[in-house]
Amino acid sequence: MFHLVRVFSNVIGLLASINVFGHVYRLGYFNRKKWLGAVIALLAAGLNFYGMREVFSTSGMALLTFSAALIGMDLIGLILRVFGKGNPHAFYRRLKKRGLAFLVAGIYVAYGLVNVHVVRETVYAFEKDNAMEPLTIALVSDSHLGTVMDDEKLLSVLRKTVSSGADLIVLAGDIVDESTEKNMFLRFAEGMKEIRAPKGVYFVFGNHDASRYGGALTRMEMETALALSGVTVLTDESVLLDGWLRIVGRKDANDERKDAFELLKSADRDKEFIVLIDHQPAQTQACAEAGVDLMLSGHTHNGQIFPVNLISVLMNINEIEYGHKKIGDMDAVVSSGVAGWGSAFRTAGKSEYVMIDIRAKD
Repeated sequence: MFHLVRVFSNVIGLLASINVFGHVYRLGYFNRKKWLGAVIALLAAGLNFYGMREVFSTSGMALLTFSAALIGMDLIGLILRVFGKGNPHAFYRRLKKRGLAFLVAGIYVAYGLVNVHVVRETVYAFEKDNAMEPLTIALVSDSHLGTVMDDEKLLSVLRKTVSSGADLIVLAGDIVDESTEKNMFLRFAEGMKEIRAPKGVYFVFGNHDASRYGGALTRMEMETALALSGVTVLTDESVLLDGWLRIVGRKDANDERKDAFELLKSADRDKEFIVLIDHQPAQTQACAEAGVDLMLSGHTHNGQIFPVNLISVLMNINEIEYGHKKIGDMDAVVSSGVAGWGSAFRTAGKSEYVMIDIRAKD
């Protein structure tokens, strides 16, 4: 999948650069020296392709947005020409003078660059029959250290969850990715020694953790550093707290792993409150049937880039794209993540940490 993304990036970059070449060449400033116009247009297209060689990078997303604005101009001009609604050449002249297309693109880019850095708190509250006492769970996922936030900013988010009264903290995967520097993660792990919650801090691996797509960190290095900092790493295993609260952590859906029924074979499903952590919101129906009360996930980023979020929902890429879904007696919560992957850019959804309040039914 990751390699397909790279191929997709190059294809989109090439198409957008061809479009840039056409627009620059048609500006008409070099009618007497067409060769010079062609050279400058080729230079502009080449620079555009270089900037978009990774379309999901910050520069790639910005250039893609401006390329989309140019394509939008072309489409409107074509519609005007086909349906005879006005003079398309006059439309182009007005648009060039006002710079409307680039103004819209500029606002879109500015919003994406700012929005990704604003981390918001999202709160859910559920009443459950088998909750023996009030419980507040903090869910933090998809920090992708080094892309949007560094170790200190992530630690500051976790401090907020503690000050908000988290009894239990869940790190639902993708703390790092293929671009994270080892020292940044090690500083984060060291800082986790100061992050404490009454019922503990729990981590599951995501698809980007532990060098799946390359990178400086191995799974063993991550697991060792987190364990030394007091974080419980769960890989297809569970822990029982206070005789009633079971925390289950799954391997990532890309790995060979136990099914939900096998994971819970030792659980007392009638008496225990079962929280299952799975980086990807996968096999949700099976988890509900196995007796899970609360399923916590990340991974989707809620699309991160508009309209990827809409396309993902239409194509049913994820079982749950974002937010809360009730499946039988199970409540599933999917976070859009505390940061972004690939680029410091978000125009779909928000960067968030999630606070979940569990109370017993009256």
